Amino acid sequence: MKVLSNGLTLMVVENSKLPRVSVSLIIDNPPILEKNLSGLSSITGSLMGLGHKYQDKDSFNEEIDFMGASISFSSQSGFASSLSRHFPRTFEMFSNAALNPLFQEEEFQNEKKKLLTNIENNEKSVTAVARKVERVHAYGRNHPNGEFSSKETVENIQLSDVEEFYKSYFKPNNAYLVICLLYTSDAADERSSVDLGGRRII
Repeated sequence: MKVLSNGLTLMVVENSKLPRVSVSLIIDNPPILEKNLSGLSSITGSLMGLGHKYQDKDSFNEEIDFMGASISFSSQSGFASSLSRHFPRTFEMFSNAALNPLFQEEEFQNEKKKLLTNIENNEKSVTAVARKVERVHAYGRNHPNGEFSSKETVENIQLSDVEEFYKSYFKPNNAYLVICLLYTSDAADERSSVDLGGRRII
């Protein structure tokens, strides 16, 4: 384990069972109260991983599928997995998606509509409503764990809010990056070539 100059904590774990590499990124932020923008973190996470500034969504997804890899994000975490031989390229794509997300208005509106549809469906679910009541009673409406998204709060969200949320909370100085890989001489060579945002990290 080592802490990089930008504050990112890096851990490399040996996996002797499978010729695959997995990468987990965890942003260690305290719970965030979104208030009248509740739903902002959800939309931010949905928009991450839809390509990046140097590769559009379609090309990004096609290349991931071709390699048999997977890359996913939430607003404060990320995950990637691939065969060992595809690790350098998979990690390069993962890094770019994390550092240079492609926040576009069209995709933003699509994710916003999906969240609104989900909220509407949950209004008809006894289980979902019960969970909301339970959270409010347990934490109170003014606690991050007690607030919930509504049509009104989601409608308040603009693309600029997503960009600001990302800049404020998706930072390396309180993040942990865990890389699990099969250690071989080839893997060692691959590790030496991996970087994050132009910085060699292993």
